[in-house]
Amino acid sequence: MEHISKEDIQNKEKKAIELVNEKRFIEAEMIFSEMSLLENDNPDHLNNLGNVLKEQKKYQEASKAYKKALEMDNQSPDILINLATTKGYLNEFEDALDLYDKGIKLIKRDNSLLAMAYNNQGITLKRKGDSSRALESYKKALSLNSQYIPALYNLALLHQDNGDFLSAIKLHKKVLSIDETFLSSLGKIYTLERYICVWRNFHELNKKDINQIKALGISPRDVWFTFDDPSLDIEIAKNFCDLNFTKQSRKLYLKKKNKIRVGYFSSDFRYHPVSLLLSEVLKLHNREDFVIYAYSLFNLKDDFYTKKIKNAVDKFIDVSAITNRELVDLVRNDDIDIAIDLMGHTQYARTQIFAERIAPIQISFLGYSGTMGSTFMDYIIADKTLIEEKEKDYYSEQILYLEKSAICFDDNFKNKYKQIKYKGEDLPNTGFIFACFNNNYKISPEEFDIWMRLLKKIEGSYLFLKSSNVTSKNNLLKEVWSRDIPSKRILFAEYTDLNNHLARHEKADLFLDTFCYNAGSTAVISLLSGLPLLTLKGKSYHSRMTASLLRSLDLDELIAHNKNEYEEKAYFFATNPIEFKKIKEKLNSKLQNPRYFNSSVFTKNLEMNYKKVYQEFLNKS
Repeated sequence: MEHISKEDIQNKEKKAIELVNEKRFIEAEMIFSEMSLLENDNPDHLNNLGNVLKEQKKYQEASKAYKKALEMDNQSPDILINLATTKGYLNEFEDALDLYDKGIKLIKRDNSLLAMAYNNQGITLKRKGDSSRALESYKKALSLNSQYIPALYNLALLHQDNGDFLSAIKLHKKVLSIDETFLSSLGKIYTLERYICVWRNFHELNKKDINQIKALGISPRDVWFTFDDPSLDIEIAKNFCDLNFTKQSRKLYLKKKNKIRVGYFSSDFRYHPVSLLLSEVLKLHNREDFVIYAYSLFNLKDDFYTKKIKNAVDKFIDVSAITNRELVDLVRNDDIDIAIDLMGHTQYARTQIFAERIAPIQISFLGYSGTMGSTFMDYIIADKTLIEEKEKDYYSEQILYLEKSAICFDDNFKNKYKQIKYKGEDLPNTGFIFACFNNNYKISPEEFDIWMRLLKKIEGSYLFLKSSNVTSKNNLLKEVWSRDIPSKRILFAEYTDLNNHLARHEKADLFLDTFCYNAGSTAVISLLSGLPLLTLKGKSYHSRMTASLLRSLDLDELIAHNKNEYEEKAYFFATNPIEFKKIKEKLNSKLQNPRYFNSSVFTKNLEMNYKKVYQEFLNKS
């Protein structure tokens, strides 16, 4: 190794720091890597190398750099905290928490480092699913510095997860009072206001362009209930992937087998919309052609649907406690041919495992109603209503088209409501009852204005809404009062068990869908319960889900193509009982016909697509 002076080392370090400040991490990585070789007994160079690797989301490489640094100085709280943070991102939670404990004990009179350590510890605990301890960590960070933005922001996210939307908004506003340029908190306020049905910023947000929306840091799924624009969906999703996941995939090869191995991945193998829709499909898969695995990504308590899915699949594996690295190795060792991601960009997803490629073929399905915006998800399941042929460029995935609707279902629910006596809210015995059992955050002022005009025009009509939370319920009532409509015309469906909810549908007359983000499983349940559903067919996957279901039933008369038509159709059906009776009879006749809403037919069509891509992949190999 050639001799290099201290001055040269200092100049290199200065240059590397400048590159870091300019976010030129690859160039900085090269310099810090060189310095770690030139002074191979200096842990600071390895620590700095780990930092720039971490910024590039190269967590495995960063972890190796920090470990080497720690071998030289195992009493450095800075290195310990950095390694702990990286371990957290790798889902190596126990190692991470042990490192945090060691690092925190070694911090002497450095409140800024200690606040950062507690904040990062909180992030790891939250990712592990331990919200109560995460709350303690964030509070410890804020006790050291009440103006510490990362802890304020993360505490707000925790309140949001716990359903305390008002506290979350209050914290985001505090963040903005400290730093008005912290746009992620502004974006969260826009999102949270929808959860409590506060619409004051609705039109302002709709005027922003793509770059402004990107800067707000709104997650892909949160964009859906505000915008109906597939060109925006893919931009936001791509940006989200670039910021959060590192593509570290390698090519995997298929081996021709007698049975195709399909793995379904979800954190929601429990009483959840995904399980309600999918469990019968898992049971019906043809075992002569397929071996079905279910990988449970999140620690959950078994319920009826967990047990049903365990009985429906060939192998159910709880992988909630293992790291991403271990999970990738496990799935590859299981020799899965087709991996089905049922999560997309939703909470408790483990998208990084797909970024590293766990199977030769990776498909997005059901749990996420739009493009992932990734380079690692190969296909998305759709139909030609959800994604028209001319719209393929708005999706990063190749499209696998099913013959009818791509939204699966459990046909055991057909007419099940007739076997149940409804116990719940006192409902009017006369008058026309419109209903919308979608989550309240899907409601915008645009459809709500239409609903209120319908109530004003149709004497004796009512609107039956889901009560998502107390605050949204109160704010919806305020919106009703502001339009001079008596509150008794608004009915609220409180939480109840599934059977009782099915029976509740018989009490309503017509389900009115939301616009940008349609009913999904809610629409399936409505239709299987014999309740007609009126929708506005939009431009995006998430604004066409109900139209997809209605077209599969040949019920195009319940699909509107603009807001005026939506309002006119709702008025017509509510005021023309003879014509509306024909619609109800048509829906019920479809439910009795085995050609419609048939889980076995759906499963065979899905399997045909699995076989098709499997064979195409084999032919390419």
